[in-house]
Amino acid sequence: MTIKSFRLKYLVVLSLGLQAAAQELHVDKLVFDGTFGNGLEFDVDAVPFIHQVANDIDANASVYRVAIIGAGAAGASAALSLVRTHANLSGSDAQPPSPLLVSVFEASDRIGGRAKTAVLPPPSPDCQLPSIQLSESCRENSVTVELGASMFVTINKHLMDAVARYNLTLTSKDKTPSAIRDEPSLPKYPDLGIYDGTSVFFAADTEDTWRFVWQAAWRWGILGPWRARSLSLAAADKFGKSYTLEQDSALGFRNIKDFLVRGLGLDSKVLTQTAREYFLENGVAEGFLDEFVEAATRVNYGQNLDCNAIAALICLVAAFVPGDSVVGGNHLIYEHMLAESGASLFLKSRVAEIAKQSDKKYKLTSSDGKDLGTFDDVILAVPGNSAAKDIKFIDIAHEPKILDFVHLHVTFVTGTLSHTFFNVQSAELLPSAILTTRAAGPTFNSIGVRHRFINDAHNTTITKIFSSEKLDEVVIANMYSRIVRVDRFEWDAYPVLNAWSEDQDYLVVLDENVDANGGVYHVNGFEAGFSTMESETVASANVVQLVVNSWRH
Repeated sequence: MTIKSFRLKYLVVLSLGLQAAAQELHVDKLVFDGTFGNGLEFDVDAVPFIHQVANDIDANASVYRVAIIGAGAAGASAALSLVRTHANLSGSDAQPPSPLLVSVFEASDRIGGRAKTAVLPPPSPDCQLPSIQLSESCRENSVTVELGASMFVTINKHLMDAVARYNLTLTSKDKTPSAIRDEPSLPKYPDLGIYDGTSVFFAADTEDTWRFVWQAAWRWGILGPWRARSLSLAAADKFGKSYTLEQDSALGFRNIKDFLVRGLGLDSKVLTQTAREYFLENGVAEGFLDEFVEAATRVNYGQNLDCNAIAALICLVAAFVPGDSVVGGNHLIYEHMLAESGASLFLKSRVAEIAKQSDKKYKLTSSDGKDLGTFDDVILAVPGNSAAKDIKFIDIAHEPKILDFVHLHVTFVTGTLSHTFFNVQSAELLPSAILTTRAAGPTFNSIGVRHRFINDAHNTTITKIFSSEKLDEVVIANMYSRIVRVDRFEWDAYPVLNAWSEDQDYLVVLDENVDANGGVYHVNGFEAGFSTMESETVASANVVQLVVNSWRH
């Protein structure tokens, strides 16, 4: 069997790998038994086995081996970037002296990392059964929802290019009757509201740009929103420089601060100042910060304005640039990337140890004591808390720094929101997405409609609630006038993005062989600054360039 025989089958199968991912996801209520949801099926003949060498590589050849730990956005994009770069360098002095074999080790039984989906049934009483008992109609009308990594913006080049290359459908282009967008037969709901614990004090339709600008100016004035917008778009423009650096083979930064400041030209203050300090210094009024910017950081990162400035700037980009997602789940992007790369994929293979050998190669051992092989390069593509806590490093120069993570509760409620709970005059005026200010307290960070069931007499929706604590049943009962079902999930979602000290930094290169090829690299150290799917793909490209640079030496 060759690596090229790797096949993907998109089935309606709920990923129970959610329960065993590198970022543990705890399921409070899971009605389905694993027989549907969008995911992968790997048959025995299509999955490479431990130590297998593909038939199209001579078993006696000296193979250059690279191990990638993690099959999320960082790992999948690293695999594809590495294989493409190797192919493009064929015949040059930068090519390693042998064929390239990439092996990806994933602790869970699924691809996608924190891009995770669940499939929820329609609200009909006969659909609230274990999936094996569901009718064909219930299955056909089930809804795929993202648990995390829900959206990317249309200026994210890597993700948008992948969507086009793999012919995936964006939510904004979905023409099915069950799409999340409002149907002509439904009332036109405001798409954004901000709640302060007492009422929704601001509601707007952001698709009507001029009306939204007028409403924002009426409440916060013109200068504050304009300055915040200018700062965030300027940061996004600087981040876009990474694509030019990648094209010019000018990536390869050894630490995160150097990448962001010297490489992209960002002011170091975006790392060392809190968001509040940075925006106030740049003339953004306190009122807009407290009521709008902080609402954005709460929904995106579960943190207030004591987070670092670059995280808040990235959050605001989504307020000013169209966002989108993939129908069926964003994880489909990474499944396709791994399939295109031809990498050998090992699911349910948790790496517990990386040990440098006397020949300067790196031996990997699994959590159950299996020898996973010896490799020339190792790319860690797992979050800082997993890499630092779960893997033992032997004779490696540096270990990745431990990052504290925000533990997030994600609650899906199928039912009817109560407009009176939010002090909104009618159901038609209840916004589709409601953010919260710090004044709203810790009950929940945000609530958003992920699906509206059309031709439904009860105006039934599936709403997604982010909260730092498990939502109390009494609170949920008060928030909804009708509840069909509640599905709960919790997981470590993203790093705590504190402002850095002046001398703080995060290494990309954990180990290297000065007089030979090979090293250990950590992609996800980038997350100490900010965390997005696109930034993980860029961080992977940076690591791949470091690997290529070592080949030149």
